[in-house]
Amino acid sequence: IRDRALKEERFLDAKGRFWRVHLTNRTHPQTLWGLGVAYEGDDQIEQAIEWYGECAHLLDACAYASARLSIEVERYKDALDRLERLAAEQGESIEPRVHWALMEAHLGNGAALVALDFALAYAAQERRDEPVTPEITDSTKILRLVEAIRQEGVGEVPPWTSIGDDRWSR
Repeated sequence: IRDRALKEERFLDAKGRFWRVHLTNRTHPQTLWGLGVAYEGDDQIEQAIEWYGECAHLLDACAYASARLSIEVERYKDALDRLERLAAEQGESIEPRVHWALMEAHLGNGAALVALDFALAYAAQERRDEPVTPEITDSTKILRLVEAIRQEGVGEVPPWTSIGDDRWSR
């Protein structure tokens, strides 16, 4: 972050500074991003989502921030729209945080199997494309869950216990 007010978490000052620039150049992506950060820091989440949305097609940081906040306010379809576009733009080099956010958005949207695939993609990426196995990753429960779901078949996912356990609750 280059803006001093943002670094020092003086979000009201930052909003004023970015607004002055915005009035002279309404499409400058760094200004739009700065307004998003300032509004987010000031806990004005809906306005932050709007500002990030204004520059989502210009900066990956804006697209990701807009999606992240949409997940936070449980607008999963909006988040998926932003994240899928971002993933398509990033092509083969999708950032790990985008895989993780896609997992969260799909999970919130009720698509557990798709969410698990993105969780595994995230785990594989974090391990620098090493095979994801229980011996080399903390994702043992995810792997067991994926295995159990795939054995059950595609469809409704039965509930499972999440309190330190990886067994299905029936």
